[in-house]
Amino acid sequence: MNIFSVLNLAASSIVRTPEFFSYLDRLQPLEIVLLVAGVILLVVEMFTPGFGLAGGTGVVLLVIGIILTAGSPLEAIALVLILIVLVSIMILLLLRSARKGRLARNMILHLKSSKDKGYRSSEDKSSLVGQEGTATSDLRPSGVVDLDGERLDVVTQGSFIRRGAKVRIIEVTGNRIVVATAEDSELDVADT
Repeated sequence: MNIFSVLNLAASSIVRTPEFFSYLDRLQPLEIVLLVAGVILLVVEMFTPGFGLAGGTGVVLLVIGIILTAGSPLEAIALVLILIVLVSIMILLLLRSARKGRLARNMILHLKSSKDKGYRSSEDKSSLVGQEGTATSDLRPSGVVDLDGERLDVVTQGSFIRRGAKVRIIEVTGNRIVVATAEDSELDVADT
């Protein structure tokens, strides 16, 4: 049984009661406007993205409309409590339907972006290790390097490198490209 079947059953059982039509006779135009406007705002909230302003206003209008239709304060409290219980049941049914029902199949993306399907968060630049370029900005410790006409955002190992200095790429990890001056990287190679 889906949520619309439950709604249909609830609405038809309410309309069939004799008290329903006598209750409608008691409604004043202001109460009708408040109730209808509240329902319309709740429907608008369901179909438009936002911060809940329309839905919150709709709930407030519905509660005010229910309180105004009540004959006594006790009846108003009872009607608001019934409304809270019914809305809670509706939300639970909607959440259940959203997790397991047709709504879940249509609204939840089940595809996964994986490496074996060709999806990557960044381009593999590990082939750049060992290549030399020129610092186009001061590297303190991050900056920009020109490598054969391609601008690369790089970092040093903590040292300051002046603009125009020759640098060599010594490490690539994901999006992080680490450089050292060309002389320093030659010394590191000679030491090992």
